[in-house]
Amino acid sequence: MRPHTRLVDILRERHDRNGRVPPHTDEYPEEQRGDAWEPPPPSANGTHQSEPKDPQPGVLLSTVKPEQVSWLWPGRIPLGKLTILDGDPGLGKSVLTMDLAASVTRGFAMADGTDGVHGGVIVLNAEDGLADTVVPRLLAAGADLSRILALDAIQERESERAISLPADLDYLEEAIERMSALLVIVDPLMAFLAAQVNSHRDQDCRR
Repeated sequence: MRPHTRLVDILRERHDRNGRVPPHTDEYPEEQRGDAWEPPPPSANGTHQSEPKDPQPGVLLSTVKPEQVSWLWPGRIPLGKLTILDGDPGLGKSVLTMDLAASVTRGFAMADGTDGVHGGVIVLNAEDGLADTVVPRLLAAGADLSRILALDAIQERESERAISLPADLDYLEEAIERMSALLVIVDPLMAFLAAQVNSHRDQDCRR
C-alpha cells in the first residue's frame, strides 16, 4: 500500500481501472448489470412452482437502497447510532454530554464550529442529582430545559424502580417520541444494564 493513501481512494482507483462506477453509486454500466432475473413460468394452476410456502430468511441486498449517514455532530456522533464516550473518572465526560444536550435543544453549532441539529433530549443519569448538578450544568450551557426529559425511575403501583435495559426499551421509546428526541444520554451505561446482563461478556453487551 502506498503511504498516506486512504483505502477508499485505492478501491475507487481499482473500480475505475475495471471500468466500474465507484461503489457509492448504483449507476453501473449496462453491460455489467447482468441479465435481469425473471420468475419461472406459471404452472397449470397459475402459480409459480418455485414460490416458497414460507417467507425466506435474510435480506436480499439488491432491495436495500444505499443512504448517507445523518449526523448529530458531523464526523463524530451519527444520528440513530450508538456512540460510546469512554474515559477515566474526572475527565469531564458528563459535563461534555450536558453541553451536547444544550446545543441540541437550541440548535447551536458544535464545539468545533460545525452545524448542529435542533431537537429534544432524553437523559438517564444515575450518578448526579438533577437539582444540584444536572440542571445547573445545563443552565450554564444555555440549554432549553423544556426540551429535555430526565428518566430517573419507573412508577409501578405504589412503588418505583430504576430503569433497566433492555427490559424498559419500550418505556424509553415512548419518551423519545414524546420529546422528538435526537439525543439520548445514558450516564453511565453500566448503571442501567439489567442484572442478568453480564457486563464482562462482549456477547451480552452487544445484544
